[in-house]
Amino acid sequence: MTPSRPPSLRRRLIALLAAAVLLAWGATAAFSYLDAHREIDAMLGTHLPATPGAAALRAALAESIARHLLHPLLFAVPGLAAAIWLAVGVGLAPLGRFAGEVERRAPDNLAPLALTRVPREVLPLQQALNALFARLRQSRELERRFTADAAHELRTPLAAIRTQAEVALNADDRAQARRALANVVSGAERATRLVEQLLTLARLDPQTALERPQPVGLRALAHDAVAAQAPFAARRNIDLGLLPGEERTVHGDPLLLAVLLRNLVDNAVRYAPPGGRVDLAVEEAHAASGGYPLLRVTDSGPGIAPAAREQAFERFHRGTDNREEGSGLGLSIVRRIAELHRAALTLDDGPGGRGLTVRVGFPPPADGSVPL
Repeated sequence: MTPSRPPSLRRRLIALLAAAVLLAWGATAAFSYLDAHREIDAMLGTHLPATPGAAALRAALAESIARHLLHPLLFAVPGLAAAIWLAVGVGLAPLGRFAGEVERRAPDNLAPLALTRVPREVLPLQQALNALFARLRQSRELERRFTADAAHELRTPLAAIRTQAEVALNADDRAQARRALANVVSGAERATRLVEQLLTLARLDPQTALERPQPVGLRALAHDAVAAQAPFAARRNIDLGLLPGEERTVHGDPLLLAVLLRNLVDNAVRYAPPGGRVDLAVEEAHAASGGYPLLRVTDSGPGIAPAAREQAFERFHRGTDNREEGSGLGLSIVRRIAELHRAALTLDDGPGGRGLTVRVGFPPPADGSVPL
């Protein structure tokens, strides 16, 4: 089925203007004719005798003169139509130049439109297109950064996997081969986690707001996060637990909040020393002044120096403690999810100045302001 041609704005404007002019001309012509006929008939009546023949002559003369008064209007209509055609063409010329500028653009040219002398009616369209170009530039930059980050970060674990696989192939004894294969599995797990985190960031970066927020119980999510990380914590001899407390409900995305908790707990368990402790708590902060839900994760690890805490949120930043292999993306993901929930994220010293305490304060439902 052949698609219908879009309506012409030029023709639509001409038709509307022509209809308005013809309507005004018809009303003016009718009024002029009737008024002229009446005035001329009255004027001739004062000079001609009041006989039947004179009355008919007076009426005929009045009608003839009134008709002749309309002749200039009849000749003016074609000229007026031509003037309307030209005026509409001149008026739409900036729109045509605007369309030509957009049509001549290269596909990779996302610079803002900077047309001068743009009519006031076209300016909102230019502003909307510039906003669209800005979003496309941001999306392209995010895609480029994701590709570069993925290529850079995957190179190391993939090279390590290949090296260990070659060691296993060339091993002379079974024990050496098993050790190499165990390293292959460990490298594959690290690469898998890196890919998962990169995909999570790629999904979060373009978002500007939560799509379908809903009431979420923080304590239930914290319980699930502890249960999921319990085997990993047990292998490292880490005392991982959820402190007693009541359920606190926030408005957000349950899947993203689960990712936030998983990354916080995973980081805490990874960097806590063997025999260390990781505690989760769901609390009501500043309850006396209204309060807001607060999520707290505390570990007994090396902590982060105050001067380095802002840098810890940068992507692929691993700090100075490299005893544990990580992607350096965990806190970046946590910050992005906190931003989408308009939550306040802070890093502080642990109890007694040892370890690290991460707090995520969620906005109270009443006004939605971010807690400080």
